[in-house]
Amino acid sequence: MACKSPALPHNEKCSDKQPKSTYKDKKANRWEDCEKNCEGCISATECIYCPNSLFLYKGDCIAACPKGTVKVDGNNVCRDLGKIGTTLLSDNMNKKIQAALPF
Repeated sequence: MACKSPALPHNEKCSDKQPKSTYKDKKANRWEDCEKNCEGCISATECIYCPNSLFLYKGDCIAACPKGTVKVDGNNVCRDLGKIGTTLLSDNMNKKIQAALPF
């Protein structure tokens, strides 16, 4: 499908603004859909924004932060604990660790 510049095709329509949950495929010169459960992405496999019910971790939207990570309040992002360790991750300790971290 051909569109008049600066519009790009997406789902059989031309759009000059980026549709929600899409990214610009520069090779195909079109808007492409993000993965399922991703509201914003920079490629087919790298999410940068998740719906409120999910957490962003290493480019994916997941249901809960994995062991060895903590949720960053307000951002629904999981961060690696690094050298702090993973043995302290009960629900109560997770909240205490989050409050002490600088990010």
